[in-house]
Amino acid sequence: MEQREFTAWLRSPRESAGIRFAHRDGWDHWPYPRLAGLAGRFAEAYRSEGVREGDVVAILLGTGPEFVAALYAAAAVGAAAAPVAPPPLFGPGEEHAVRIKAVLEEARPAVVVTSTRHRGHTGDRRALIAEEIAEETTRNADAGRGFTVGPAKPDRTVLVQFTSGSTASPRGVRVSENALTSTLSTLGRWLDHTPDTPTASWLPLHHDMGLVGCLLGPVAHQADLWLLPTAEFVRRPLRYLRCFSEHRAALSAMPAFGLDHISARVRPRDLAGADFSSWRVLILGAERIDPESLRRFSGLLGPHGFDAAALAPAYGLAEATLAVTGTPAGRGFRSLTVDPATLVPGSRVALTGSAGSAGSDAAREIVGCGPPLGRALVRVLDDHGHAVDDGVVGEIGVDGPMVASGYVGDTRGSRLEESGLRTGDAGFLLDGELFVLGRLGDAMKIRGRTVYAEDVEAVLAHDGARPVVALGSRAARPVVLAVVGTTEPDERIERIRSTLRRLGEGAIVEVRRVPAARVPRTTSGKPRRRELFRRFLRGELDETGGAGGEFAKS
Repeated sequence: MEQREFTAWLRSPRESAGIRFAHRDGWDHWPYPRLAGLAGRFAEAYRSEGVREGDVVAILLGTGPEFVAALYAAAAVGAAAAPVAPPPLFGPGEEHAVRIKAVLEEARPAVVVTSTRHRGHTGDRRALIAEEIAEETTRNADAGRGFTVGPAKPDRTVLVQFTSGSTASPRGVRVSENALTSTLSTLGRWLDHTPDTPTASWLPLHHDMGLVGCLLGPVAHQADLWLLPTAEFVRRPLRYLRCFSEHRAALSAMPAFGLDHISARVRPRDLAGADFSSWRVLILGAERIDPESLRRFSGLLGPHGFDAAALAPAYGLAEATLAVTGTPAGRGFRSLTVDPATLVPGSRVALTGSAGSAGSDAAREIVGCGPPLGRALVRVLDDHGHAVDDGVVGEIGVDGPMVASGYVGDTRGSRLEESGLRTGDAGFLLDGELFVLGRLGDAMKIRGRTVYAEDVEAVLAHDGARPVVALGSRAARPVVLAVVGTTEPDERIERIRSTLRRLGEGAIVEVRRVPAARVPRTTSGKPRRRELFRRFLRGELDETGGAGGEFAKS
């Protein structure tokens, strides 16, 4: 894909392709000219409200044509679009209201585009109601057709992406037009994306993987795109799979927990007659990837034409616009089996012959996330910011044209770091490929050993348990906390406790039964481990009952 501004399609929209938005009984087809007209109507509304170049337009909407139009209209008038996650249909509404308020306070938008349902979350800010703007295009076919797209300015902020908030409060990342264009070009070359390559996605559009990877990328090529709301995927994962078996989609992306959801909810008999041979690439990112999740998914879809070589683990983050490394398309995933005792910052990873048996921590299988993409520079750093040798564990550092300009509110006009971005993620490079271990904030030293929460969860998963693990300290003693669902049987609780005693030798082990809705998560579904541990310390998990605590003795 050539280097060009991401709004170029608005000037010459392709009639023969478009986006299909899922509704309850089918799909609402929006060809690109129709979307461009709606974007023009939004641009006119922004101008009438006095939105100027350099302003921020917050978009508090779910998946739909209004979201797409509102976002591109912001860029068309020289403003930056700031997608904000709306509250879910079900769940702790008060917690989401607090998050929305904090995000809007940081973004300081000139206007907030929202729906009638969510208008109450805008406070005293100027609100534009998306349904009212869309109605004008229904009444007047020429509405929005006469707008013009402003010229590209490489250093201008076009997106404000909010981080997931897995280890801290969400922060607004300022993405320049140059960084976004660089990322879209890199994605196009990596995936061999063309106008004839359809994509399907259920990812939320306020998250970088769903926004940049599964919306802006396909739209830049004016390719066909099928979009489902996340809640629809959760309820009916088979409908997502039909995008590939019936509509012949070729590309998609998701966190690994999406694979687990499909594997748990879809039965082999549900796939009778399905054909997944068109599915060319499935990007996997946003969290540590369990190789067993990949194998279960491939085993389910493989008899129906799905090629495991389509699985493409990747690594990225909002501060790098999206992607940093990625498995070459069509290669399939690779993994290493390592001695977990060597997964310590500053230590050289020791490879072993094979992974331990189910439930064993004798060896750990780690999935590679591919080599750097495009012009990305990836290094692994020690505590002083110096690059370590190949195969040595440290903090992942990233630099390149896709790195964002900075955070909202920064007084500096330069990049996030003078020498590149320090990600806060632990990992190592080996033979040019990046292996990611987890967030440094989700790790703890116990008797000289570095223990990662995601590693503990991976071991517990061999027994069929899906707890959320958080690490911390209480009264100067290390604590390993596992939170499980309220229906988890007592015998499994005992096995979880036994495993935690072994893995966290020297730490206090705590297991709690907690309703799933009370586990704090980011807007992309990742557990907020630090917040979970803080709630544990405040005693907020005790009332739900649990397995109590005990010291994991040697």
